[in-house]
Amino acid sequence: MTRPSVQSSVVTVRAGRIACVQDQSEGRLAVLIAESGGSQPSPPEATLTDRAQVPELLKSRKVELVIRLVPASQTVCRILPLPGMTGEDRAAMADALSLLAEAELPSSLPWHRRAAGILQLDGRAAAVLTGWVPSASDSTSASPLSTIPEVWLAEIAALAGLAHAAGAGAMVGVADRPNSSLSLLAFGPKRSLGRTLRLSASGSAWPEAVRQAWSESAAAAGIDVPVPGTDGLLMNLPGTVRLAGANRDREWIGRYGLALGAVALYSDPDAAVSALVGLTPGEPQRATPIVQRAVDWLSLPRNAAIVASVCVGLLLLAPWGAAQVRYSMLRTQAGPLPELSARLTETDRRAEFYKLLGQKRWPMTKLLADIAGATPVGVMVESIELSQGDPVTIRASAETSELVSAFRKNLGDTRVFTRVETPTIEASAQSVSFTLQARLAPEGAITNSKPIQDFATKTLAQHLYGDDAVSYSGSDDVRDTDASDSGDRREDRRSSSQRERNEPSRSASSRAERSPTAAAPVIPAALSDADINAMDRTAAMKEWGVRRKASTQAGLDPATKERLAAEAEKCRARMQAAAASGGSGT
Repeated sequence: MTRPSVQSSVVTVRAGRIACVQDQSEGRLAVLIAESGGSQPSPPEATLTDRAQVPELLKSRKVELVIRLVPASQTVCRILPLPGMTGEDRAAMADALSLLAEAELPSSLPWHRRAAGILQLDGRAAAVLTGWVPSASDSTSASPLSTIPEVWLAEIAALAGLAHAAGAGAMVGVADRPNSSLSLLAFGPKRSLGRTLRLSASGSAWPEAVRQAWSESAAAAGIDVPVPGTDGLLMNLPGTVRLAGANRDREWIGRYGLALGAVALYSDPDAAVSALVGLTPGEPQRATPIVQRAVDWLSLPRNAAIVASVCVGLLLLAPWGAAQVRYSMLRTQAGPLPELSARLTETDRRAEFYKLLGQKRWPMTKLLADIAGATPVGVMVESIELSQGDPVTIRASAETSELVSAFRKNLGDTRVFTRVETPTIEASAQSVSFTLQARLAPEGAITNSKPIQDFATKTLAQHLYGDDAVSYSGSDDVRDTDASDSGDRREDRRSSSQRERNEPSRSASSRAERSPTAAAPVIPAALSDADINAMDRTAAMKEWGVRRKASTQAGLDPATKERLAAEAEKCRARMQAAAASGGSGT
């Protein structure tokens, strides 16, 4: 919806929902809600309600514009012949009528209280000029009904709109006894005239005064129409009339007829007709662009001086403020100055140490210990290549591929090595051979890594052969740890063999000196294929280790050694088969 233009009171018709509110007796309001500008308008909705309920009603119906009627007692009206204009430019015709209203109506009327347009009665057209006379009661009677935009229309113009829509003839009128006002329109062969009268008659004199005014107006217009009544709408209509898509009786027309005429004028596509709808009690405020408002505000010297002072202050103080914010943030993050100085000193010391460490050789013994601590049980490391500045390369074999993944994860968890990769993996029926490469972390040379498996609490023998396996360091004998349960005897590593492995510089003569005192070989009992097939993975691993170690003892006859080697291979095969089946059971 639009509001009246600043130059004129012409309202541009747009599609939308509008409502016309008409005052009734006893403080009641007649509200007519209709669609405007649609291709197929629906019948209007008529409601009689109290003033307090109007805002909620308009909001619930989603009304976009409200049209209200100015009482005849507050309006002036003049009817003039149409100006001699040709063509179909109706907007130009509306502008010409607006200038005509400015010249013909009282000069005391402001532009927003004047309206002009073209009306027709009984096939005759004329220019209608209407004005809204200011009064002391405007502050009360013209107060807005809600926050929805409102425009006003003279009651006599709404009367013409209703008469034209209903085909009421050449002369119509409205007699408002409570306000002692009478509106008459007569378009006759002699002339067209419109009158808004204030009658002083009351009581029984009122009907006679209405008849007299009607007769005088009819005679002046040159028509002979009997007066149809003395109160309310004065129209010669049948019992029912087809209006707004439905049959309307005289009672409905008397209550909502003027509102329907106002809606018809507003919805008329002819700009010279709809120009009559656009009166406002106060001058509409034109929406000024924000840039224009800013320029107007700055045009005042005092405002310009304030803005200039603020700009200079921001120019001088903004860098200082930004520096203060940065200083506060840095101070919050860095902490007190002594702590910052200590951290910087420690950082410089560590940087120098890293630089020196990068120039020197790696601590090979520590790195080998880190690798050994990360190696899972069941992985046999064949070779380790440690070269300054190059990746660490480990070649090993594992019983299962899961152990390869565990080894790789353990090396990464030490935080000594990074970028752990397995470039080659070869799986066979007996084992999985793989190559593992890793980079030394920047602080790996000095990082203390805890072994993944603590052999101080649980020895390697216990990992291999069970929790009841016991190692006796310093003894040349291997004790049987579970003879009472299974009859099988297990032997531990002999301390002399361990010393020979760790001290390869010992001569063969020293080993020969100890050989006469070595204990006799311990030979495990024979296992049948049924016994081996009944083993789970853990039992098969234990028996495989026992027979593998027993087969390497000195002094064994070839048949026994061959039996132990064959049983070890069968246990190994059973161990792999149990692992492949996804469980540790049989």
